Amino acid sequence: IEGAARTVWTPAKQNDLPGGVETYSKEAFARLGFSAETFVERARAAADKRLAKLTPEYVRNEDDQIAYAVYRDESGMMATLLSAPSLGRIFGKIFGDGVWVAIPDRYALYVFPANEEAVAGFVPDLRERYNRAAFAASPELFELRNDGGPPKVIGSFGS
Repeated sequence: IEGAARTVWTPAKQNDLPGGVETYSKEAFARLGFSAETFVERARAAADKRLAKLTPEYVRNEDDQIAYAVYRDESGMMATLLSAPSLGRIFGKIFGDGVWVAIPDRYALYVFPANEEAVAGFVPDLRERYNRAAFAASPELFELRNDGGPPKVIGSFGS
């Protein structure tokens, strides 16, 4: 991921074990019989399908404007939504082109307008969620654009 210092893409599949995710070993991935590029294409399509089935919780500020949105799910697969091409477009309609996304653990994904002021007040909570999570995801903050392109790291909230 462009700009990432502590986040990597890892091929994985959903399972019923704690955490909900099992990564592929190099050998298991090779047995799939397709390239990393094909895996990424399929993963992005699967993430879009997962995203379409979920409804975010919209949190409003004192002016009754949407301050941020959060997706929660017990599957342990919330980090996969970062690769969904439609995520930036969906929230671009609400927040404008470019949104910032945080995934402190595998069970929640937060979407903010792309500005420091919108995120600043949530940094301590995001950091605590990441540091306390048995299944932490990433301490980094990602930017998504409306064009459906890949995420880019723009900062960190973790320690």
